[in-house]
This record gives sequence, C-alpha cells and structure tokens, in this order.
Amino acid sequence: PPPTSGTRISNINKLKQIGLSMRMYSNVYDERFPDKLDQLKSEGFLEQDEVYIWVNPGNPKDTARFIYQGGYTEEDDVETILAAAPKTWKGTRAALYLDGHVKAIPEKEFIAQAKKQKWRVRGMLKKESVPKKTQEEIRKLVKLLGADKYETRRDAKKKLEAMGVDAFPVLEEFKNAKDPEVRMSVRELLGE
Repeated sequence: PPPTSGTRISNINKLKQIGLSMRMYSNVYDERFPDKLDQLKSEGFLEQDEVYIWVNPGNPKDTARFIYQGGYTEEDDVETILAAAPKTWKGTRAALYLDGHVKAIPEKEFIAQAKKQKWRVRGMLKKESVPKKTQEEIRKLVKLLGADKYETRRDAKKKLEAMGVDAFPVLEEFKNAKDPEVRMSVRELLGE
C-alpha cells in the first residue's frame, strides 16, 4: 500500500491507544475521562510522546497534536467525540468516540458534532467558514469587552462564550489588543 495508507492507519491506531488509555484512566477516576489529554501522560497511562501526534498522510512533515475535549464521563452518549485529528485529510477527520471506536468522518459531520458538544478547540474553524455577518457581530462584541460599564463587558463576554468555536477565528485577531481589558478577556475566551 502507498505510504499515505500506512500513515492514515497509524493515526487511527494512535487514537485507539488514546481511547484505551482513557478507559484505564476512567476506571481509576470514578468513570471520568481526563480534563486534558496531557493527564494521560503525566499520570502514567500513556507515556509515549509520539502517540499524541497526528501525521498528515499526504505530507509526513506536517504534524500536530490530536485535539481533545475533556469533561466527559462513561455515562455520556456513546456518539460523543472525545478526540480527533487536528486537521482534515481528503475531506475527513479521524475521530475517537466515547465507546472507544475510531472512524474517519466527513468534516461537516465533525464540525456539527463538535458544535453540538460545545468543543472549545482553537484552530478547528477557518475564519472564511464563519459568515461575514457573524464576524462583524463578533468584532462588535469584542469592542464591548473594553466598555466602561462592567455589565456591558460581562454581557458581551457571555454572548461570545455562547458562540463557542465560531468566535475563535475572529477572536484570534484581538489576542494582542492594545486595551488590556479586551486582551485579557479574549485570551480567557480562547482558553489561554
């Protein structure tokens, strides 16, 4: 088989290893999965660094860590996605489900499920995929993060939080805003 096939299979196997390690973790921690993927390593459940790294099947030099959404338990829906490839390949993204199975799903399906689960993962959406009208709304809300009135700042932040990952690509523009109040709030929203 071509090298791309071997790399794709390797990525799927890595996600399966992560899934098994999460099961072991949940057996120790009252059926709760870790809040962060790094906890599997720091607590000795999965220590090999390379298992956490996705390799682009079309370009082996393009690598990144698998993305992960914590806060789930064994009681959650089996169709819950816990971890996934950080990027798409040929329009699909490999995803690890709560019950341990891994499959490559169309990007549209992944984004829909991630939004439903309120994933807070940076880099998941490109700015171009956020409608222009929504981008404008996000920028107006970001400006309100620097308002004089506390209530105005609080309400703007709540609205941006509710937008979830849709807001992330636009929020990135304001990470280094001159206004310290805006900068601090944006970084909190981005999980920095």
